[in-house]
Amino acid sequence: MNKSIPYCITPTPDGAWLHTCNENLLLASLPKDTDNKTETILLEAFKNALALFVEIRAALKKTCHTKPFVGGLYLVDGTEMQNTMITINGMGETSAYSSTKSYGGTPSAVNLQFFEDVLGISNDKLKYLESNLLRYMKIIQGDAKRTTAQTIGLLTCVVGYVELTGTTVTTFTYVTATTTTKDQFDKIDCECDDLEKFNYEFNIVKFNYSPVNSVENRIIANENN
Repeated sequence: MNKSIPYCITPTPDGAWLHTCNENLLLASLPKDTDNKTETILLEAFKNALALFVEIRAALKKTCHTKPFVGGLYLVDGTEMQNTMITINGMGETSAYSSTKSYGGTPSAVNLQFFEDVLGISNDKLKYLESNLLRYMKIIQGDAKRTTAQTIGLLTCVVGYVELTGTTVTTFTYVTATTTTKDQFDKIDCECDDLEKFNYEFNIVKFNYSPVNSVENRIIANENN
């Protein structure tokens, strides 16, 4: 593993999750028995995604008239994020939609259900990150209590590897909550027992990032020299 890139590792039966341990949620799935070349490609994409978080925040500061984020919590609506994302070279919108879900169970279980829906990753794969995702959401909840903004949002990123093409797919997901959902979210005690019912209304915009020159092409070129 490349120790120069900041990440945490959570083992799974099929490999491992690479993920950040701070206010930016970035995930990458590393399959079991991954060869060195694939690992290099995936880690490079992970590193690039980390840099993109910084670039996106810098772009938001330029385009927004108000404070665009507090810690890991974003204070812009979907349209503002869309307008910012299209200024990032290689970034393109893939979908935008609204969703209403009813969740129940422990705060940790509710949180996991939420991320399953938002990220489109099954419980079988995501469950190994349950404690990490709850810790991340506690950070976000703390940030939410520090602001009176009407709009709150989460920006997440998942890096995947497509074995057939030997390339990576970097997907950013921006989720904004309604005012009603924000009020409920602020009141949740993450240490409590079961939540009887938690209705979550949110809007989602997804973006794919494609670098101008793929990592794979650069690696192949280096191997040929």
